[in-house]
Amino acid sequence: MIKISILKTVIIVCALGICTLLGYAAFRVYESNQYEAMWRYERPPSRLVRDTISPTCVFCVRGKTRWVEHMPTRRKTLRNIGWVHVLSPNDTICPFSKNGKWGFLDRFTGEEVISPRYKGTFGFSEGLAAVLNDENKIGFINRHGELVIPYLFLNPPMYEGPTYRFHDGLCRVMDAEGHYGTIDKQGRWVAAPECR
Repeated sequence: MIKISILKTVIIVCALGICTLLGYAAFRVYESNQYEAMWRYERPPSRLVRDTISPTCVFCVRGKTRWVEHMPTRRKTLRNIGWVHVLSPNDTICPFSKNGKWGFLDRFTGEEVISPRYKGTFGFSEGLAAVLNDENKIGFINRHGELVIPYLFLNPPMYEGPTYRFHDGLCRVMDAEGHYGTIDKQGRWVAAPECR
């Protein structure tokens, strides 16, 4: 009886030790990945770092210099930019920042499509993109940069509220009083704003 309980204790201790070692190894891998991500952007690299935007364009970082390069021609299409944010691999237009403002570029040519003039962007969905103006109001533009739905909606706190992306012609938004509702692609209320 005593031998069996000692054997059970030894097995449990060994299992806990193995679990601890596996957990530590997983943490070290996670930590090294986090360090690599931080190193790539927060600390200016001395070597060239290239991130793929599309099969023909890359976002390049060397030191404090950032640009978009069109690989077939080896031409730098956008210079002195901040970030490129690919929201969906299916979209041809993606947001980029320059001098604290956001605009849009063509992922395949690397050329600017809509100049950086917005405080923030939510990316395109179903032909419209939610953009943030300097008064922290959200409106929607088309792919030519024309305002289609006026700046009527509030910018929700980070990770809360709507994503301001259209699905099946509808988008959930926050009105001026902070209530959520749903609009169509013409900006008309389909579901009136209500308290949550």
